[in-house]
Amino acid sequence: MKGRSILIAVAVAAAALVALTAGPASATVLCKVPESPCPEHYPVGTEGTISLAGSALIETTGGTTLVTCNETTISGFSKNTGGKGEGVVSGGGEWKISECTNTVTVLKVGEVEVAHIPGTHNGTVVARGTQITVNGIFGSSCVYGPGAGNDLGTAVGGSTEMSINAIISRQAGGFTCPADVRWTATYQKTSPGTAVYVEAE
Repeated sequence: MKGRSILIAVAVAAAALVALTAGPASATVLCKVPESPCPEHYPVGTEGTISLAGSALIETTGGTTLVTCNETTISGFSKNTGGKGEGVVSGGGEWKISECTNTVTVLKVGEVEVAHIPGTHNGTVVARGTQITVNGIFGSSCVYGPGAGNDLGTAVGGSTEMSINAIISRQAGGFTCPADVRWTATYQKTSPGTAVYVEAE
């Protein structure tokens, strides 16, 4: 998975619904049209898939490239429909990662949650619970992930593209593993085949 992908397992969920699943509690649903309240939301079990567009990078916070990946696909399924006081959560999918400059292994897929941003058709995307191992960082095997929750960015309603630029922390590994790394990547939504908007219930 591309470095970026890697990190975010979240991705997963990946964005599942195109990546739309977030942390802060709010009245959130994934809608088929840009309207709030939403007249037609995506049901539980909707599959979302995103694929890397270009390359994903994992770098030190100082800008030194640690891993570059060129092929990543992340899929997930919505676990709820959202609603009052909660975001939409996705998980239970699969990560396919290849063409990386170092071996990257997904230890735990985790979840992605999206929360509606008031006054917009967009949502804040938060990943949690994902863990990936990156081998060969300064001679060590390092485990990184979003922990209890990492803000990955904003899912723009109706867009097929989502950019990730997030700091991910070390979960395990030797002293040569940087405490924090930056994951950057751009993904394209391939499913669902219709537009997704993050709306209020």
